[in-house]
Amino acid sequence: MHALSLCKAITPSGLSASVTTGFKPVVGQEIRIVSFVLVNSSTPTDSISVGQMPLATQLAGVNMRLEAGAVRELHWHSTSEWAYVLKGKTQVTSVDTEGRNFISTVGPGDIWFFPPGIPHSLQGTGDDPEGTEFILVFDDGAFSEDATFLVTDWLSHVPVEATHPLLQEFLQRSSTFSRQVNWFLDLRSLYKLRAALPGPDSSGVVSPQGVVPQSFTFPFSQVNATQLSGGSVKVVDTSTFPVAVTTSAAGG
Repeated sequence: MHALSLCKAITPSGLSASVTTGFKPVVGQEIRIVSFVLVNSSTPTDSISVGQMPLATQLAGVNMRLEAGAVRELHWHSTSEWAYVLKGKTQVTSVDTEGRNFISTVGPGDIWFFPPGIPHSLQGTGDDPEGTEFILVFDDGAFSEDATFLVTDWLSHVPVEATHPLLQEFLQRSSTFSRQVNWFLDLRSLYKLRAALPGPDSSGVVSPQGVVPQSFTFPFSQVNATQLSGGSVKVVDTSTFPVAVTTSAAGG
């Protein structure tokens, strides 16, 4: 069982907060702290939001598992996504608004973070035959996984004529490719699918735009805990994980 305390940075109404915990959010923002226990669930995807916990208006959580090789298809949210890996390894891939790629594999105790609107996909590796499990945290208590934007759903609503010229050319030249694309679009909300195990991070597609300037993952499992008289603690915040501007955490 893993125990974490999460902090969310919230724009205040003429307020500021002095914090003595060592957390370093964006300057001039208030800190709200929510503590909870992360436990294994009995279903592939469980969630909690204001519907189950009315007090939690600022944070929502999802417990998700992926089989080895299974892919959580490319998707994006109107909220940020902060994640903590419970079991196995997950390869995360993403592309930012400048077309820069990102690929990284994280293991138990590690973290990833995606800002709002950043497309990303997740895949379980073969390091654990049972796949991978992780907790997702969103900075909106009313968040629903059902409202996630999926690439298959998006493509199913976009006319082919409005897609990239290269895709249009492929469709015109190859009826086989056309059938494959139509099959892909018919899947619509595919959500999760089985696939071959992912290769090493270095095997990812190289974007001519380069890679993202700030990592979307953080090796929290490798952080040394500070020993105290009553136990130990380690913290991840914007001083060590700059991209995660909405969520910080402390663990034992």
